Amino acid sequence: MIMFGTHRFITTLSLLCLASCTLPSGKVLESYDACSIPTFSPPDHHTLERTENGCRIISHYYHGDGGYGPKKYPWTTSKRISIKDWDKLVSILGRGGFWTSEVHDCNRPIPDGTALSVKARKGDETKTVRQNGQYSPCILRFFKELDAY
Repeated sequence: MIMFGTHRFITTLSLLCLASCTLPSGKVLESYDACSIPTFSPPDHHTLERTENGCRIISHYYHGDGGYGPKKYPWTTSKRISIKDWDKLVSILGRGGFWTSEVHDCNRPIPDGTALSVKARKGDETKTVRQNGQYSPCILRFFKELDAY
């Protein structure tokens, strides 16, 4: 029993060290937290970060309908992306007017709808948009492109 616990601790520590060596670290300069919450399946949740040392996508995974099931824990994966991929994803929101008043909250109550949320931070500026039932084209396209990663 002690050997198993020690092995699991060393394996976890090794994975954490590997992750910190291969992924960008440093101050987060810009980030986008995108979450899609469908009625009858687990959420689709991605965090897009640009730091002083590079860019990455963190994908959050959940078990069970609607997210958490009993004794089911979420897990994450992180993937380095190029600045070209970063620019491609972020430009979808920029060209679509995300940072202007064109993109705003829209909560049209519909049964079995999917709720979309994007929380963005660029420098000192932050914006959160939550949409349900009626979606901005740039938000839909952003989620579609994120799913490709």
